[in-house]
Amino acid sequence: MDAHRRDFIRFAGLGAAGIGLSAAQSEAQAARTTGASSGGHIWFPVRAYGATGDGVTIDSPAINRAIEAVAAAGGGTVYFGSGTYASYSIRLKDQWL
Repeated sequence: MDAHRRDFIRFAGLGAAGIGLSAAQSEAQAARTTGASSGGHIWFPVRAYGATGDGVTIDSPAINRAIEAVAAAGGGTVYFGSGTYASYSIRLKDQWL
């Protein structure tokens, strides 16, 4: 079971868990500010919420803050730029609840 959690963390930037993660986006999009809009779609980079992506720092609180911001905005994409994001549990939100 622990191996699956590590795989999730390792591949979070590859679109795991259905929270709208996208590794296909360019680094330019990673540098966008919080809540940046692109063609009517809002991006929420986790680094804007305090994530480091250094593989050492636990980024769970920053990831959860980004998810909360997406839910509060009524939708969008939580964006993980390049890096390794160490995380414990994250709390996904359903925008239709």
